[in-house]
Amino acid sequence: MKEKKVRINNRNYKFQWLKGTVLEVKTLAKTVGGGTIYSHPNMSTSSDINISSIEQLDIFLDDEFGNEHAFKLENFNFSCRKGHKITIIKLLINNSKSGSFIGLYNHNTREHRIKDYLLKTITRPSSALFWLVGIFAPFLIGLAFIYLLADVLRTEEDFILLFSIICTGFVSVLLWVLLIIMYQSRKSSRFKKLRNAYNALNI
Repeated sequence: MKEKKVRINNRNYKFQWLKGTVLEVKTLAKTVGGGTIYSHPNMSTSSDINISSIEQLDIFLDDEFGNEHAFKLENFNFSCRKGHKITIIKLLINNSKSGSFIGLYNHNTREHRIKDYLLKTITRPSSALFWLVGIFAPFLIGLAFIYLLADVLRTEEDFILLFSIICTGFVSVLLWVLLIIMYQSRKSSRFKKLRNAYNALNI
């Protein structure tokens, strides 16, 4: 098992990969999910069902030292057979002892499968501030409309308060838009850095 560590935006990532010869491979398809079917008094029915299909590969590998390894891999759409040499890549975050399988490479057929959606999920920055401002901005705008509809603007102080609420709401909206741009930029940047680190692996 080979390893390579990279640090991106104060987060540590560790790639682990193993090259071996396929001893046996099994492809399984399983269905996950479920739901409920409801019957109504008027003889009609409705349902709340969510079912999806998962492809599972059970692969047994013989590494270069003669050790046998078994892997259960899901949703890779990957082809291999006995005697093929393949490399399996795994990614761990910070000090975690468990990670996700993100890549498969068949050295005989040159087929390469990468779970980019997992890399994007793993590198996603925190969105707490984004959602906080996103909730705060419409709250202020709604508060301003309540003041207008309640017809309580009778003094100069009332107008000043309303003007302050509107200005704060407007600034919050601008801040929210800016946070969206920053969030998307950081997410894209982190993904590209991790993807480049993956591409640089000697597999």
